[in-house]
Amino acid sequence: MRLRQLFDDLTRTGEKNTAVVGWGRGMGHKGHMMLASSVSTYADKIDGDPYFVVSRTYGPDDPLQPEEKLSIYKRVFPDSSHIFQTATDELPDLTRVLTNLNQQGYNNVTVVVGADQVNAFQYLKQYNGKPNKKGEVVFNFDNLNVISRQETGDTSAGEEGPRATPMRQVLMDPSKSTREQFAVWRDAMNPEIDDDTVMDLMLKAKERMTQMMITKPKKKVKENDLR
Repeated sequence: MRLRQLFDDLTRTGEKNTAVVGWGRGMGHKGHMMLASSVSTYADKIDGDPYFVVSRTYGPDDPLQPEEKLSIYKRVFPDSSHIFQTATDELPDLTRVLTNLNQQGYNNVTVVVGADQVNAFQYLKQYNGKPNKKGEVVFNFDNLNVISRQETGDTSAGEEGPRATPMRQVLMDPSKSTREQFAVWRDAMNPEIDDDTVMDLMLKAKERMTQMMITKPKKKVKENDLR
């Protein structure tokens, strides 16, 4: 039995039968922009429709709100801003995103991730064409592939992006001045994001992380087990 559609669709980015999908968490730094660029590059390469869905994960490890991260992607890629969408309450995880795209008529999908995540995301293949515990087929693609951004042919393939950990750590280091904290954030973010915006995002992240340390952290959105 196919999984019944109970939610609104993602906005389609084209009319092909192949989708190329990126899933974005984190701080919106250069590494995430490299991933987004790789999604577009690979979609052009295989004649597919690109999608980049920004996770709703929010908490001490992800102190920027989804809408703020979405704004970063759209500023860096103004000519392809339509491919960026946020996850929703009905589509909170990558599994349900793929379900929705399959229900919209996509027969093939490639998920692009960082090289260190390829093995972790192989679990998606366990759902393809196979019933879960409820007897429902979550999605049924003719082809479902998970590849690294380094395999897409994107110009950033040989570059190593920054990590979010130093961006978080510097904000909680009492020995660092605001200027020193900003230097870390400025270096991590794409040049299309102006200094004032970087500073604003950094200060918001710092305030939220500080508050979360003295109050109970909000529960993160996690990948739901549909098996």
